[in-house]
Amino acid sequence: MRNRGSSGPAPPHDLLNTSTSLWLMIAWVTAIYWPVTFVVATRKQFWNDELFTYYISALDTFPRIWAALLTAVDQNPPLFYWFTHRVTEATGQNLIGLRLPAMLGFWLAAVCMIAFVSRHLPAVYGLLAALILLTSRAYWFAYEARPYGMVLGLAAAALLCWQRADDLRTLWWSLGLAASLGLAVSMHYYGVLLFVPLVIAEAFRSWVNKRLNWPVWLAFAAAASCLLLYLPLIRSARSYSGTFWSKPRWDSLIGFLMTFASPAIPPLLGGALLWAVFANKKTARTSADAPGRWSFPSFELVAVLGLSGIVPLAILIGKFVTGAFVLRYALAGVLGVTFLLVWMLAWAFDKRSTPATVLALLFSCAFLIRMVPGVGATNGISGYNHSGVIQVLEHGVPNDLPIAVADPMLFFELFHQSPAELRSRLFYAADPKIAIRRVGTDTMERALTDVRTIASLPVKPFASVVNSSQKFLIIGYPAVSFGWLVEELTALHVPMSVVGSLGQGLILLAEPGRKEPRQAALGNP
Repeated sequence: MRNRGSSGPAPPHDLLNTSTSLWLMIAWVTAIYWPVTFVVATRKQFWNDELFTYYISALDTFPRIWAALLTAVDQNPPLFYWFTHRVTEATGQNLIGLRLPAMLGFWLAAVCMIAFVSRHLPAVYGLLAALILLTSRAYWFAYEARPYGMVLGLAAAALLCWQRADDLRTLWWSLGLAASLGLAVSMHYYGVLLFVPLVIAEAFRSWVNKRLNWPVWLAFAAAASCLLLYLPLIRSARSYSGTFWSKPRWDSLIGFLMTFASPAIPPLLGGALLWAVFANKKTARTSADAPGRWSFPSFELVAVLGLSGIVPLAILIGKFVTGAFVLRYALAGVLGVTFLLVWMLAWAFDKRSTPATVLALLFSCAFLIRMVPGVGATNGISGYNHSGVIQVLEHGVPNDLPIAVADPMLFFELFHQSPAELRSRLFYAADPKIAIRRVGTDTMERALTDVRTIASLPVKPFASVVNSSQKFLIIGYPAVSFGWLVEELTALHVPMSVVGSLGQGLILLAEPGRKEPRQAALGNP
């Protein structure tokens, strides 16, 4: 009988619990992950958030990246942009090159989950953990040029390293733990949340084993010290907290489960049917012969349950410290949810490999099928391709008028995708105070104003636009995100007329030169 503090691997139960099968499971995931992810990454144009990565990572030195982030143009640590810059030096600043760090990070998460679960269960259950990640909506961040995919991979690596650093002689795993956690907080500041479940779990492991594992505690301290390097940038980033576009809300807990877990429901239903079939075929076992259903040491369960608790912890920090929370900030929480699903499946299947293998095939099919154009999570990809808008603006409207884009996110994306001649006509009218009054946040106003020197964006003060006599067209109305231009012009009695349509929106002609004299000097008392 194994004692409660033992953390060594369980004895093999069958062929699918050998070291060879562990590599087979990794090869399985790799074989389906990379081809599909490459294809999907080439279908999706860069969207607003990725464009901040695009332009900041294009800066050629670390000091220039640091200086740009001091303006709070984007609220991530500099190492993410510097690493992306190094990758794109080799691959080019294209759809694949800029997203390759995220692609590597997500793949690392899948591999580490296979290794973590396979230490105590047949390797096919590790494969199930990886496939649940792939079929969850978390997969969206596998091909997004932002730090979330990398943080997810580093979180899984930290969990694996912590699991294996269970002995004073396993120094390399402790070094891996320090590196994983240090890099995680150097990619995204919310990576600091990873310390909480692992520190609590290590304290519990120390109590169970009646000894302190000093290399692990030193790894925690070394990784946490990385945050000290970024204090000036953190202080600068906090300037956005008061009017940030996404405030923390407790109903985000339900949103997290629905957002990241919902695509996995059909395969799980298949698993439930399998369980119903195989449950009737179980043979009676004595307590001495039955393999332990709980398998994992209690302190490892504390670690993964703690990862599931990252979401409420992130909301709490958002409410009382940062003033900001977006579901993707707590993406590592999906690792805990994934483990709990696999753990329950292992219990239901009594750790049998055959039903788990069938379920793995179902998950693999679910992943491959939802990558077909128009299926599953790829439905929104076409929304970032503005070639149809560009064609209308080039051939369907007067070519002698400037074009104001009322939707700030559409403006950034459209400007990036447009040819040079059309770019010269596009502009965005910004006013942080009006944005706060109209839409409750000035995040996009400030971000576009800050990034304009890097990306050469034509961002104009709203007052200068409305005080001029220059006619201009308006597109992006009704705005999908944080648009207020048309409403403010209407309130100022600036004449506007509909001159065309663009998709589900309108093309307007604004004529500020025709407004009444009392509105002629916007901003003057």
